[in-house]
Amino acid sequence: MTNTFKPARNWTRIALLASLTLNLAVAGIVVGSAFGGGPTGGARFDLSVGPLTRALDDTSRAAIRAALRDSGAFARSDRAGMREDMTKLVALLRADAFDPATFDQVLNRQRARFETGQAAILVALTREITGMNAVQRTAFADRLEDQLRRGPPPRGN
Repeated sequence: MTNTFKPARNWTRIALLASLTLNLAVAGIVVGSAFGGGPTGGARFDLSVGPLTRALDDTSRAAIRAALRDSGAFARSDRAGMREDMTKLVALLRADAFDPATFDQVLNRQRARFETGQAAILVALTREITGMNAVQRTAFADRLEDQLRRGPPPRGN
């Protein structure tokens, strides 16, 4: 007579699957936290003027965008050059023989473009803040403090 009753095997399989699922969930949380995947992850900070511009009101932010546009920084030719340089960086990285001198030259061209744009933003930002009265500057300082406390927006936004 064969025994067709196999509940112990099914329960063992279910227990193993539940254990594996729980272990993977815990591992995902640990790895995500270690690599900054959530609020408990590593601290992020903004290396740009992002907190300053995010703390501006909509009118001032629009003025900054207009000033950047009028400055000529990041003109169409600059954007095309940035794309070309990024393509060149990818090719340099994939080359069998890595050329650090050329890689450095391309990075420095990119840096120069970004510095030009950031300088234009800083001039416009100083002009906007200079035009504020004491109440507006205090409100701006409050918003900036809030930006600094919260940090940059989540990645992907």
